[in-house]
Amino acid sequence: KDEYNVIEREHLDSVLKNNASPPDWCGVVDELASRLKSDARRDGNFHDNYQRERVADWLVQALTYADRAGEIIAVREREARITGSYDQLVSLLMEKKRYDDAERWAAEGIRKTSGEAPGIAAQLAKAVGEIARKRGRWKIVAAHAACGFFEHPGRETFAELIASAERAGCRDTVQRLALEFLETGQLPFSIT
Repeated sequence: KDEYNVIEREHLDSVLKNNASPPDWCGVVDELASRLKSDARRDGNFHDNYQRERVADWLVQALTYADRAGEIIAVREREARITGSYDQLVSLLMEKKRYDDAERWAAEGIRKTSGEAPGIAAQLAKAVGEIARKRGRWKIVAAHAACGFFEHPGRETFAELIASAERAGCRDTVQRLALEFLETGQLPFSIT
């Protein structure tokens, strides 16, 4: 119940890791899982979701200490759908190099959060771009760079767009369209 992080994380970690064994942590896992299961607040209220996410974070930590890390993804999947915390799940899947799953969950998260939580949707879109970069899908990387440039034109976003278009093999066309946009203010595409 340390809502304001009064206890510094490094001190808390030293206490938590002290003498507890994995079987001890299994009891903590069971208690925290029970709290999440009995938590009926699923109305999308930001405060309730925040509190639930904190319990889920503790559950993930307890699973790690209990040597039950294999259960973490299932917890993150369930919680993503309940609280909208898709970004945590996608980050975890990317860390595990499960890119197909990460893309699938990011797409679901973008669909479900873009209206109420556009910041989360933007993070997920950025993650999709990073996955494309890791996989060498340069046309997708260039498309993400184009979105960044057309939303926030500037030297940095232009340079990123041109560099990614070069890797995608479409530098000349992209550069011409980007320069035309800078001159006229007219997007080279339409959104319908």
